[in-house]
Amino acid sequence: MNQQYTHPNLESESGALPSTNRSLERLEIFTFGGLRLVRNGQPVANTGSRRVEALLAYLACADRPQPRELLADLLWDDRPQQQAMSNLRTVLSGLRKHFGPFVSITRAAVEMTPAAKVWLDVSELTEYARMARAGNMSMEVASRITRAMSRFNGEFLEGFYLRGGRGFELWLLQTRETQMTRLLDTLDRLVEFHLDHTAPAAGIPLARQRLQLDPLSEAGYRRLMHLLAADGQRLTALAQFEACRQMLNDEFGVEPEAETIALVAQIRGGELPRVTEASRIDHPSTPSNGPPVPDFLQKPASPAETPTLFVARNRELARLDEQLVMALDGRGQVALVTGEAGRGKSSLLSEFARRAQDAYPTLVAASGVCNAYLGAGDPYLPFRELLAQLTGDAESRLAAGNRSRGHAHRLWNLLAHSAQALVEHGPNLIETLIPAASLTRRVNAANLPALANQITTLASQPRTPTATPEKYQIFEQVGQVLETLANRQPLLLILDDLQWADSASVNLLFYLARQLVDLPIMLVGAYRPIELQAGSGPPAPFAPVAGELKRLFGDIELDLGRTPAAEGREFLDALLDSVPNRLDESFRAAMFGRTQGHPLFTVELLQVMQERGDLVQDEAGLWIEGRPLDWDSLPPRVEAVIEQRLARLDDNAQEILSIAAVEGEQFTGQVVARLLGLSERKLLRQLSRMLGKRHRLVRAQGEVTVGENRLSRFQFRHALFQQYLYHQLSPGERRLLHRDIAAVLEELHAGHTGEISVALAHHYTEAGQGKQAIPHLLRAGDQARLAYAYEAAIEHYRQAVIFLKEQDDDRAADTLMKLGLTYHNAFRFEESRQAYDEAFALRQQPARHQSASEPAAEYTLRIAVWEPTSLDPALADDQNFYHQLFRGLVAETTELGVVPDVAQRWEILDGGRSYIFHLRPDARWSDGAPLTAADFEFAWKRVLNPATGAPLANLLYDVKNGRAFHQGHLPDAGSVGVRALDAATLAVELEEPAGYFLHLLACGTGCPVPRHLVEQHGPNWTAPEHIATNGPFRVERWLPGQSAVLRKNPHYHGPFSGNLERVELTISRWDSDANLKRYEAGELDVVLDLFPSEETDRVRRRYAGDFIAAPALQTTYIGFNLDQPPFDDVRVRQALALAIDKQALAN
Repeated sequence: MNQQYTHPNLESESGALPSTNRSLERLEIFTFGGLRLVRNGQPVANTGSRRVEALLAYLACADRPQPRELLADLLWDDRPQQQAMSNLRTVLSGLRKHFGPFVSITRAAVEMTPAAKVWLDVSELTEYARMARAGNMSMEVASRITRAMSRFNGEFLEGFYLRGGRGFELWLLQTRETQMTRLLDTLDRLVEFHLDHTAPAAGIPLARQRLQLDPLSEAGYRRLMHLLAADGQRLTALAQFEACRQMLNDEFGVEPEAETIALVAQIRGGELPRVTEASRIDHPSTPSNGPPVPDFLQKPASPAETPTLFVARNRELARLDEQLVMALDGRGQVALVTGEAGRGKSSLLSEFARRAQDAYPTLVAASGVCNAYLGAGDPYLPFRELLAQLTGDAESRLAAGNRSRGHAHRLWNLLAHSAQALVEHGPNLIETLIPAASLTRRVNAANLPALANQITTLASQPRTPTATPEKYQIFEQVGQVLETLANRQPLLLILDDLQWADSASVNLLFYLARQLVDLPIMLVGAYRPIELQAGSGPPAPFAPVAGELKRLFGDIELDLGRTPAAEGREFLDALLDSVPNRLDESFRAAMFGRTQGHPLFTVELLQVMQERGDLVQDEAGLWIEGRPLDWDSLPPRVEAVIEQRLARLDDNAQEILSIAAVEGEQFTGQVVARLLGLSERKLLRQLSRMLGKRHRLVRAQGEVTVGENRLSRFQFRHALFQQYLYHQLSPGERRLLHRDIAAVLEELHAGHTGEISVALAHHYTEAGQGKQAIPHLLRAGDQARLAYAYEAAIEHYRQAVIFLKEQDDDRAADTLMKLGLTYHNAFRFEESRQAYDEAFALRQQPARHQSASEPAAEYTLRIAVWEPTSLDPALADDQNFYHQLFRGLVAETTELGVVPDVAQRWEILDGGRSYIFHLRPDARWSDGAPLTAADFEFAWKRVLNPATGAPLANLLYDVKNGRAFHQGHLPDAGSVGVRALDAATLAVELEEPAGYFLHLLACGTGCPVPRHLVEQHGPNWTAPEHIATNGPFRVERWLPGQSAVLRKNPHYHGPFSGNLERVELTISRWDSDANLKRYEAGELDVVLDLFPSEETDRVRRRYAGDFIAAPALQTTYIGFNLDQPPFDDVRVRQALALAIDKQALAN
């Protein structure tokens, strides 16, 4: 809501603008209860179109100029950008025609004209809400606001709908919720005011209005009953009780709460009820609504919980608070705090969060910090920390002094709601961004067993990524969880050290900034500008996003590096005067001359002078100059300040910090203890007491549980300390320490090393131990790729390739294939081609480590399978089974990678729009006939031919004209973008580049069929006596519905591990229990099944040596039973189809 808009005079009963000057154009916009426009006192009957009205309402509620691109996407998100921009020009023409004096339209942006006379009821309500929250209203002002409340007699833009404008509809729903929350809160506060001032009659209409807006609120009924009884209307109050009881029975099938029954007893007894908590409307911050208070919040406060001294920065705090106020009003805000190391960014954000939560009881603040060493390779690191806090992880931060006790209570009270939001809106975030084990522990501690079971069930389900890897699934679920929480109470989200953020975190931040602007959320980021561009190398991932955020949101940067000299001196004086002293102007001027008010320089230099004896306390306890000061000997740079700080430590303490610095800015006490051969207790005492409390070089970050171990985490108070210590070590010392730290970390995390793959990869890499680094680099790369953090995955794979080549390891080719796939998924097709070319060259070389062949097995492998629909790949609906009979151009690995199969290599051309596949020269059908590119062309066009009836033809829709041919819009199969250039070369052209295309080729639909047999035998080509396959097995016998026998294919081109010759398949229905019993009885050798989630753990434990789990690509769906009403009626199905927003589901 633009603060430049005129608010109505509180004396006015109508809320209209003063009309003393009729010569001035004025516009009144009423949004509550539906949109109503009044221009110069006359209703506006013609606005041109619905979209003109939508755009006018949106602009009126915005607080800044809106880019045309944003408006086009808002109103036509289902149209191409060019068409949407053209449509917008038409609507802007109508807007200018009907409301020209009130809008400013430029080539870049649109806004309400700041100087125009525009009144908006939303702005009026915002002002009334602010006055009601202030708590110091006079009776006269409260009465005026009370009279004005009658204008808010419905929802925001009630009944307003914009077809095809999904973005607008989303904004509308969010704004409607925000405004309703504000209206109900204002009504509650006004009612309380009238009760407190013994004026129940004035509060009764407000209570009735509130009940009309929220008719299912039992607390609202209690409030009205209280007011009526206090006004002497006892019978009417009791009648409200009967209405309340009837409502509860009709809507929920329950009886009134004990508080309501007690209130009724008071009224019937003739007692005048007083205002109690039982009659108050529950607000999100009410402590009694939270889960049981955990032990760590019941312990006595520790010294660490004392707020850190903070001085000056009033201008910066005021500016941040202005944005926060707008965010609390439902206008989401983005702020960027910049400045170089030591400028006080982190301290400013910490103080801002503390003050904001003290000022606004419902506000919840959470933060995440990027890491200089691991952040770029550790996907979503700051968001993992942030989400952990929002799900109740407050103990370690309270112990470390990073949260006050009240703020920790607030995070804990949010746990039930945040965990439920995760289950409902962010199931894929569990384990991906939030460890299920720690989340479950907190939920159990909050006495929420049902919710804990849901989380455990979600975490135990096998990972089944879709066939089109898309990181926005994570983005959308994070956004939906935050939106759910923000609709309950406002959020302040802080991300620090964004200069070290990984690409995945940066992209998620940019997504949230654009998606959550109409919610009560404030996003604050801090970074060092100079580190966004590292020399001649590529810029940091956050560099372009920082510029884009400024372009989209305007003046959002708070640069601490441009602090005026006067404010620097103000900081110095405030810091000195935070303790009693008699330091005169000459000392202050000299100190300022050396530090220029730089926070880190000033704080560190002052502490050095105190500890060195340059400054001492006199008998009265005042700080004074202890001796003549030699300013020339004082350190001019922060490195010298740190050097002096560290020089005061003994050799043992310095060695502790040196080892800690190699682990990183955050380090583990137990690691340092083992490397030094110290007892854990002694080491933790030195870190906590001497290095923490006395020298203030490190701070405790709490403890984490890993298996049977509890590990104590610490952090350097400033990254410069860690950097200085690290670079003081020789390269040889650093290398050896990295090696030893990695070994200890592996030991402490035994059985859980996957959780620290990034850290282990970093340490072994820096130690130069490529052999040890390889498995961790590969695991970290796989984890990042499957989480769609492609930049991080690329860095891990590239380093792994270097080490694998040094080790002369055959896995180099496979890793290059993963690297090529990652580039491909990221739409970096030229780099993908280069990685693939190198991989193909390595794969052409003879394997250096070939296993000896084994004699053929005499035993037949027995497996139970489901009845396949057909042996024809084009008609298959069970894609997994057909890979044993048919193979495509590529195959999928157990790590969900893509490797060559029938194609021995491929080229990616035209920016990912064209592919050339080169087939293996030894590819043959099981009947000995050559397998050619023409077989692939024939197979794909056959799948797309609508006469074939292929159930999964849509998997080839990315092929040029594939969709049009399959849907009958193009009659000629020759227009489909697949063509055999010769017997061994297949050309494929796509509609648009598709990062997931290679994954699709691994599906059965992409397999070839023997053209010579299909043309010879028609549909009967799959009969056992005719069929030819190109997979590991051929069909020897097939009895539909009963059994089949597969025999090893002698012409199979691929590697065939093991000595299996014959497989016997028993056709069975999907019955896990029955198949498991047959396995236990020795009738089956393999059970290929998906066990119910509750059975998976039991089966895994019972058959620990036999159980194998692997990721799979799978789509699961639920369909209606068309044989039963009402779904046997086509009209019902059509109505449901029309009611579903398919575009919203697809996105």
